[in-house]
Amino acid sequence: MSLPEDLHGYHALFKKLGSSVEISYKTYADVLERIFVEGNNDLHVNELRIAFIAMENFFLYISSDAKGKRIAHLDLKRLYLLSSEKKLVESNRLIFSDSEDIEKALKKTTVHFDFLVSLKGIDREKTSRCLKLLPEKFRPLFLSKIVKREADLTNLIEIEPDISGEVISFLNSPEFTNGIVRLICKERRLEKKEIPTDEEINVMRQKLQRVRVLFVENLETLYIHKSEVICKRPKFTHLDYNQDSKPFHCILYARYSKHDDILKWLQWNCYEIARIIRLCANTHFFNTSSLIVTMCLCIKDRNTIKPILTRSDIPALEERYAAPNNQLPVTGTFVPEKWITILDNKGLTFHQGDYVAVLVGVDSRGNREFKYAIVKEKMQSTDDQDHSTEDIYSEYMVEIAPNKTEMFRAYELFRFNRSIFSDTCKQSTPRLQMDNRALDDIFREIESTLRIAYSTSFPMEERIKICRRLMFQWHPDKNPDDVERATRVFQFIRTHIQNLEEEEEHRNSIEVNVPKPPQPDIFNDFDKCINRDQDIKNKPPQKESNPSEANRWLEQAKHDMRFAIESLTTDSHYNWICYICHQAAEKSLTAWQYFDDSTKVSNSENLNILHHDCPGELRRLARELQDLTGSVRRMRYPDNRHKPWSSYTRENAEKAIELATAMIDKVDETI
Repeated sequence: MSLPEDLHGYHALFKKLGSSVEISYKTYADVLERIFVEGNNDLHVNELRIAFIAMENFFLYISSDAKGKRIAHLDLKRLYLLSSEKKLVESNRLIFSDSEDIEKALKKTTVHFDFLVSLKGIDREKTSRCLKLLPEKFRPLFLSKIVKREADLTNLIEIEPDISGEVISFLNSPEFTNGIVRLICKERRLEKKEIPTDEEINVMRQKLQRVRVLFVENLETLYIHKSEVICKRPKFTHLDYNQDSKPFHCILYARYSKHDDILKWLQWNCYEIARIIRLCANTHFFNTSSLIVTMCLCIKDRNTIKPILTRSDIPALEERYAAPNNQLPVTGTFVPEKWITILDNKGLTFHQGDYVAVLVGVDSRGNREFKYAIVKEKMQSTDDQDHSTEDIYSEYMVEIAPNKTEMFRAYELFRFNRSIFSDTCKQSTPRLQMDNRALDDIFREIESTLRIAYSTSFPMEERIKICRRLMFQWHPDKNPDDVERATRVFQFIRTHIQNLEEEEEHRNSIEVNVPKPPQPDIFNDFDKCINRDQDIKNKPPQKESNPSEANRWLEQAKHDMRFAIESLTTDSHYNWICYICHQAAEKSLTAWQYFDDSTKVSNSENLNILHHDCPGELRRLARELQDLTGSVRRMRYPDNRHKPWSSYTRENAEKAIELATAMIDKVDETI
């Protein structure tokens, strides 16, 4: 076919002859249709170039028609546009990619889509506006309309890292909620609206208490086309909420990385948290949204929120709005170490609404970990249950986190005993009533309880919990008002457990063909726990120690050191051995900080900063190791002609191992 090199090539000639030129949408639509009809979609390179020019001009004319009045009456039977495969296709059969994310995901699928070609002079957003002005019969399909994205919330593998409880506790802390109320008042004043009522503030706080942060391993986005899943991609967060539901429903699902700490996680997800705050407060925070992000990054020191807002000219909070400081902690958050010593080991009967601590773990050093929880209901007991053991084996439905309930037995639940707390505070709080039953009755009940625990169907982990609870319940140190009776009962418990252990060992020796795993030492486990409780009581009350977290950091440091020592068998990679030693030393110092005062843990990678408040010998070792290895960057990156791989020797690596091992041993002795 013959076409002018430029669409306007003959216009000048016709103008000289007295003709007028009228360019419209139809001009370029006709050119595209003519190329399609005559070229039979086997387009020559020149035809393709002209088709591109015609399309660009077509869209430029559309964009100049702001309200789409002229294009609405386009006199065409068909409209042809170029596809990404450089073919002319009827426009309503094409798909416009208005979502880069979906388009990228579809590249890994076998499903074929005829995409509209991308034009160099017109970006995605402008093309979208132009296409929306076209009459519906000519309009290409929008990719986001035909491929739906949904979060796959089925078969999620839930995990409960420490930061889950920390986030919820922070969002409900008086410091944070008071800060949000200050921002709301500021926004209302800027908008010249009335300040929030007491009821509005209470509703916001109640909504925040309903928020859950759920960490999972396998969060994914499903891409659905014609009711079929055509693709899956990893998803990092998903906010599932219903603002109108009663009670308020809001769950933030987050893919968890073991490398995340609370501050790093908040830095990545602060905008999702800000979105949750907007939902709970029913406020857009147009003027103060950046301050919500800043507040989130104060999680390590909540007391800095107030001065930060004051420096940002946010008015102080009226006293009537301030959240009470005696607010109960959010369910699912960890019980601070200082409150573990006031847990009541005796009470085994609970009622709906009781605020309790749930035992969630015991580490190798005897540190017990508890979470705050609320008893929802007592479950029905079975008819064949021994009534003498009914209390300790009773099952309760417990709210272990906002909107999350689990089943627990009574021996896993603990009340907070204010009478123990009164010893320290010198308050006149009535003590719990002592068990005045006859010793024979108490012995029979203990025998029945242990008989069930040592039945073949009872899991070993649960047996240890039962034995530990009974020994805590009757340990003389836990019964200062009844030491003599408690001593006799405690001795009976230990003797009876020892007899049952020997009977079980005898049964196992008879079953020669049945391999038995090594059994844990129940008495050793208990002795560690009771000694830890005594250590907690002797600590200064102004410090908030977290020995469980300290132990986790130290265990990781030991694991790192094993790898460093094994790596020394090679004759290279000495910079990486020094780096691993530095990392292990960093973790050991962090462990010491958690043990000393968890509110003052530093996030620095510099050992000279981390060892600031440590004992003298630990400081000396840390300084020597830091001087030996240099900065973390120096061990990894070749800056200014420095080559890490050739700058560190075997002697350096051996010395680094020696110093880091000494630091770990020193911290191990301390905690």
